[in-house]
Parts: sequence; C-alpha cells; structure tokens
Amino acid sequence: MSNHLRPYRENPLLRLSYSLIAPFYDLAISLPLMKARIKSLQSLPADLPGKVLLCGVGTWLDLPLLPNLHYYTALDFNIDMLARAKPRSDGLQMNWMFQD
Repeated sequence: MSNHLRPYRENPLLRLSYSLIAPFYDLAISLPLMKARIKSLQSLPADLPGKVLLCGVGTWLDLPLLPNLHYYTALDFNIDMLARAKPRSDGLQMNWMFQD
C-alpha cells in the first residue's frame, strides 16, 4: 500500500504527538466524549455474538462499554496507545493489530 493512502507515515509529527499524549489521553478525552461513546456503542448487539473491528482503538476508553460476547480486532497506528490499551482487555476476546 502506498504512503498516500497512509498519511500517518508521511507525518512523523502526528505519530510523535500521539506517543506524547498517550499518558494524558484518557484524562483529556474521557469525560467530554463519554456520552457520545455510550450512544455509539449501544448499537452493538448484546445477545448475538459477532466480530467487531475497532479502528483507531487508542487507549481503549470503550472497554467498560463493550459487551464481552463479541470477538474484537483492535487496530491502531501508535504503539504507545496500544500499550496502554492491552492491559484493559481482560475478559474480552481480542486480536491486537499494530499498523506501522
């Protein structure tokens, strides 16, 4: 896949910025976006298992909102964000993907 389809490869500052904010991301993003996250994730079935792709999973703020009956694939381009997310996945069926 060429770099023009993956702009994060052409912008090292973008990648660095996510690495720098990873430790503070939850504090800054959690409260302002929680209502939107809840509303969005309520559409996931809670009674029929499925496969769910989570693009740009970040630090995994959605963890408490996800039904545990699904199989999730979590994708992100920042390894520091994924490193914060992985410990939060207990009880969920997960496949982690880092897109460099």
